[in-house]
Amino acid sequence: MSPRAAVIWGARGHCRVLTDILRAAGTELAATADRATSEPPVPGIPLLTGWSAFRAWLSEREAAELGFLVAIGGGRGADRLEVAGWLAGLGLREMTLAHASAVAEPSAHIAPGCHLLAGSVLGAGARIGRQTILNTRASADHDCVLGEGVHLAPGATVCGEVSIGDRAFIATGATVLPKLTIGADAVIGAGAVVTRDVAPGATVIGVPAREVSA
Repeated sequence: MSPRAAVIWGARGHCRVLTDILRAAGTELAATADRATSEPPVPGIPLLTGWSAFRAWLSEREAAELGFLVAIGGGRGADRLEVAGWLAGLGLREMTLAHASAVAEPSAHIAPGCHLLAGSVLGAGARIGRQTILNTRASADHDCVLGEGVHLAPGATVCGEVSIGDRAFIATGATVLPKLTIGADAVIGAGAVVTRDVAPGATVIGVPAREVSA
């Protein structure tokens, strides 16, 4: 049974996107939170700044009745996983969220904490790990395997049977051709076309994609 209310950690644009999907699903947004001070991202909803403020707020509530979403996008998969682990350790429930227009084939497997945004597609037999984001119109085709904390940015296309390691970031409009391996913590630049395997931690750009030095 899904929680009736949720908190979102992360107070930028991704928070507002998740808020709209959450409310459309009939779940109340109880609070937002972030490590840094900013303007509240959602009018009328409290923004809790820092771990101590969050813990004080949570002490007056029943943690097991709350779900959580981590709205930290970009190439910050490690941060997303760290925050998710901390919130789960406090007893909150890790939520998966999908826009009404997202498509996930019945044979696909989606781990807890994933976000499938508007127009995203997850193909037959594909598997995505915890805290992975398929952003607007991103797609991972049949039999792809995406690790934990991966982010496919808007319009990214991952063809069939691709393996993507933990925390990798595939930027806007990039294309990964079939049956390739993208290593953990790799970054694929915007609009790149990846035609060969990418080593762990490497950054590649261009058409065809080539590795660039840090």
